[in-house]
Amino acid sequence: MDFLKKLAEIHIGSLSLDRLFSAIVLLVICIVVMQIVRRILKRALVRLDVDSGLRYFVLTAARVVLWVLTVLIVADSLGIPVTSLVAVVSVVGLALSLALQNILSNLFSGVTVLVTRPFTTGDYVEFGNVAGRIAAVGLFYTRVNTLDNKVIRVPNSTVTASQITNFSEQEFRRVDQLFTASYKAPTELVRGTLLEVMQADPRILNEPAPPFAAVNAWRDSAVEYVTRAWVRCDDYWDVCFDLNAAFRAAFEKNGIEIPYPQMDVHMVGQ
Repeated sequence: MDFLKKLAEIHIGSLSLDRLFSAIVLLVICIVVMQIVRRILKRALVRLDVDSGLRYFVLTAARVVLWVLTVLIVADSLGIPVTSLVAVVSVVGLALSLALQNILSNLFSGVTVLVTRPFTTGDYVEFGNVAGRIAAVGLFYTRVNTLDNKVIRVPNSTVTASQITNFSEQEFRRVDQLFTASYKAPTELVRGTLLEVMQADPRILNEPAPPFAAVNAWRDSAVEYVTRAWVRCDDYWDVCFDLNAAFRAAFEKNGIEIPYPQMDVHMVGQ
């Protein structure tokens, strides 16, 4: 006992040996608690099926916070003024946040995208002046593959600030098209031709609604017709292009003229 008392009275500068030993024990306990907390948090994130990028961010942030708390606890046990350390950490944090403002904006926007999930990998989306399929969603950038095979990395702050149109979220999509026909062509003949072409395509569905064709407007040189057809999202562009070719062939077959802009001029004599 006397030996332990003498050992406890040993000082290293203003720091006693028993306080140093207590701080080391406290540090070990904090490290063990950190490991337990991180394991519990990791299992919870896996159970909740959180995106891998968001999971990495949460675990990293939790690790930093736990280490900061550990340093403050150990510093307090050593008699170091914790309020001073908190002030220093606050000043450093403020300086970093100002210096890394754009990076932090993209980071938190990336977390927002990963949490809210307005789209997933493989979806065809449009935001701002960018349109394409989502290749990957990161913490700082969203990678988009355009239809002409270009790769665009969009800052996540731009993504969250834009209106997002997701063309793949729903199972079905409607093909809306406009066509013109001569005033000489009977309306029912044109409508019947349009409906016949759409009904002959097996990719066009009767649900949520059957194919539709009607007069849309009276133009200067032609009658404008509108067609609507429901298809699966994956078939949208193929059906759209195939209908263009099929409608023209059907118009030629049935003698329906596709007019061009024209003007009738009447000469009035004296």
